[in-house]
Amino acid sequence: MNIEKDLFQQLIEKAPIGILVQCDGRIIFVNKTLKKMLGITDIQDLWLKDIILPESRRALLQIYRAISKSHKDKRELKIKTVSGKILWVEVITEEIKLDGKRCSISGLIDITDKKNLERQLRKLATIDRLTGIYNRYAFEKFLEEEISRAERYGTNFALIMFDIDNFKKINDTYGHQTGDIILKKISQIVKENIRKSDIFGRWGGEEFMIILPVKNINEASKVAEKIRKKIEEYKFPKVNRVTISAGVTMYKNGDILKSIIRRVDTALYMAKKSGKNKVVAV
Repeated sequence: MNIEKDLFQQLIEKAPIGILVQCDGRIIFVNKTLKKMLGITDIQDLWLKDIILPESRRALLQIYRAISKSHKDKRELKIKTVSGKILWVEVITEEIKLDGKRCSISGLIDITDKKNLERQLRKLATIDRLTGIYNRYAFEKFLEEEISRAERYGTNFALIMFDIDNFKKINDTYGHQTGDIILKKISQIVKENIRKSDIFGRWGGEEFMIILPVKNINEASKVAEKIRKKIEEYKFPKVNRVTISAGVTMYKNGDILKSIIRRVDTALYMAKKSGKNKVVAV
């Protein structure tokens, strides 16, 4: 009895990580851990392409290239189980030779929970928790990208800034819970009346911003006016009628983040000063 060989086989089979051996894309061995992970009982006619998602196949090619040079590689990619469940795995691969063939052995660690947590944390960092739209931090990043795109490619875009008229009075009279309901409903109304290509964010408090890829300020003003009317026509709980004031401006050559925000803020200020519940373009 070969104790060393038997011990090695037991270690491989009972290892807490998935172990896979492949030659020319055909899987010739998986341990019990990986079988359980994939939901399979045998590996007859099982190929790497059967478990690797199309979006991860480029990473697979990179693994092959890496191990042909340095004989080992480590990266993260997506695989799928028999039931179609998607898993993120960390894959550590080394080149081996079997019967004169260049093959590889990989250790697979399920990091799906870690990836889901990372995605949730990224979402929390960019999404306003109350309204579910982008927060100020994320919106500024989008605006910087849009300015860079306009500088580079000569694209046009408009910026709308609006806030809720007399919002402090609403909070003082009806309470912050009612104010929160209004903020959420207005966010929903706006999302229903802009395109997927438009970027909508909460600037802070009762202030909101929208980036609109449009050709001219008239198009942007029409969008702002449509939103203003939709909000004015909606019957809110307790308060019934709520209005907004909006400022609109277009990107101009040489604009930086501060200059375009200052200009749209001025337009909003003019709308407030001239009676509220209106749109002013500058």
